[in-house]
Amino acid sequence: MLALVAFTYGLASWYNAPGSLMADGHVFEPYHHVCAMRTDDHKQVVEIVAASGLRSWCVTEDYGPAKWTGRVIDVSPVVAEELKMVSAGVIRVKVYRYAPIIDIAVKF
Repeated sequence: MLALVAFTYGLASWYNAPGSLMADGHVFEPYHHVCAMRTDDHKQVVEIVAASGLRSWCVTEDYGPAKWTGRVIDVSPVVAEELKMVSAGVIRVKVYRYAPIIDIAVKF
């Protein structure tokens, strides 16, 4: 079971760097549901809702995007395809971060 731990909105972009190492040490796979956010908590489940109403999900496994870009999340190509954002490159989104309830209970 998951619990909502944070909500934000802003710009999302997508990235594709097959074979590169992500912040959590795994190799980037373009067709996995992964994303990069400026958070210290890797392995969080994230739901992304585009302004168009399309939805997708991913797991935070990388750190980014750079703060100066103004974006709140970078997503893998498979997530970008589900959100129909490949040609646009950048879209407006709402981002919901979830954590397992057991993790929340341990913190308190």
